[in-house]
Amino acid sequence: VQKFSWSGEQGMVNPQRIDGGDWLFLPAAADLTSLWLDLGALEPDVSVSFQGDLGTADAMPLNLTALATPGAYGEYSLTVTLSREAETRSRTVRIMASGNLPAIFLTSEEGAGRAFVDAVKGNAVKGSMVMLDPDGTVRYDDTLSQIKSRGNSTFYYPKKPYQIKLNKKSDLLGNGEKVKTWVLLANYADSTLFRDKLCKDLAADMGLPGTPECRWVDLYFDGEYRGCYLLTEKVQIASTGLDITDLEGMYEDVNPDYGDDVTLAVAYNRFGDPLCYVEGLIDPENMENGYLLEMNHHHGDENSWFQTKRGWAFNVKSPENLTQRAMTYISEYYQEFEDAVYGLDYFGNYSGVNAETGKSYTEYCDLDSLARMYLLYYFSNNQDAYVQSTYFYMEDGILHAGPIWDSDQTFGIGWVENRAPDSELLWSYLVEALVQLPDFQDKVREIYDTSFRQLALDYANGKVPEYGELLSLSEAMNHRVWPVYYRVSGLGTAYPADIRYSEILAQTSQWMTDRIAFMDRIFAAWKPEPETPVTPE
Repeated sequence: VQKFSWSGEQGMVNPQRIDGGDWLFLPAAADLTSLWLDLGALEPDVSVSFQGDLGTADAMPLNLTALATPGAYGEYSLTVTLSREAETRSRTVRIMASGNLPAIFLTSEEGAGRAFVDAVKGNAVKGSMVMLDPDGTVRYDDTLSQIKSRGNSTFYYPKKPYQIKLNKKSDLLGNGEKVKTWVLLANYADSTLFRDKLCKDLAADMGLPGTPECRWVDLYFDGEYRGCYLLTEKVQIASTGLDITDLEGMYEDVNPDYGDDVTLAVAYNRFGDPLCYVEGLIDPENMENGYLLEMNHHHGDENSWFQTKRGWAFNVKSPENLTQRAMTYISEYYQEFEDAVYGLDYFGNYSGVNAETGKSYTEYCDLDSLARMYLLYYFSNNQDAYVQSTYFYMEDGILHAGPIWDSDQTFGIGWVENRAPDSELLWSYLVEALVQLPDFQDKVREIYDTSFRQLALDYANGKVPEYGELLSLSEAMNHRVWPVYYRVSGLGTAYPADIRYSEILAQTSQWMTDRIAFMDRIFAAWKPEPETPVTPE
């Protein structure tokens, strides 16, 4: 008995050897009451029988639910016996099936495979993909121009994240939005598997524009189950994403060879800050709007980037390739904003005013989006906030904060320690000054009191158990392949080995509730003391 493979109409799943046993992880579309297993080529005189704790069968399809009782995590134990005359051989396979989630089957092209993609960040192959809805409906069945490994720190975890490019724009999420490039987030560091999606859903409910749509899937790569992933759109300027001026499209219109044979150069703006640009490009007539910026610690690492006076670097995600003139414009604009946020008055207090231009920080960046992004990052205690994966975009002649991205290290997860619900953000770039500005405090309190607080409570008490229930079967399979629940980062401290997923959900919900109570105290301290009425003599 060699294979135990499951062959559906559109996908195949091979067995996996885990702790000395054979396991078969099936998608939600698999029908356990009518199951076909591929045992490989058998000679005509070989008979086959299947035995579980409830009974025996000698022909397929199998009603697995009638043959075996599911175990504590939904696993079925099935013994397959081959007989010929007096000779018999048996092997046992444990079978688990997902529920509620679509399944994605990635198949690499001939001569390449997952091992190559996983070996080095950025390695890519062509291939094909089938996506099945939980009811078996085929949502996508076509070639892929790219299957690529991706991620910053997350790439170095055993469970790899990927980027895929479809042969054509397709509506994989069923929301009417057709997109060509998608990301598969592994969420290896997140024992709940839902922190990133929860933050994206919360951002969308808060009204932050351009929040990427996403959905959980079960991922199979070259016939092997890889776990529960989050299929998400990228942060990108598009009619289906961040719907602002398409400056990159304008560059493509006036530069026929845009993106080909790129030559990079470094220059300095009027503040003496370094910037990287692409030589040989022509600027479109209007280049004031349509920039998408992403913080990247202290070093830019893409074609177009700049660094601020305080040492923070920003990659320009769109347009990817910019002239020196364009990079000078956006880098100097951002520097004026940074200088306004850190502006000081005569007494050394933060004033929010740029001393050189006399302009307030709110004339450089939209206050409402700044406050909303701060609330989301502060509630989730996102350790990457204002360090990396923090975005700004330029539209209507002003910066806006957002969209959000990369929210797995949240709600108590930290790089080197657990993040207590009453802990402050570890990094404080921009925030250290913003939270001392009265108009910023007023805007944060206004949004918190009128909408955010109740929304956060609804997520803590409603969304957490809802997501946990939706993920329960997929999470059980994922945990069998990736058996450690981490409390700190993806390679750090683990929960006790006997902890259950339900306990982690309860702890997460309680952390969120405690965080709201902490925010109540913090924001109450911001409120000015009421004036004491003067009693006439």
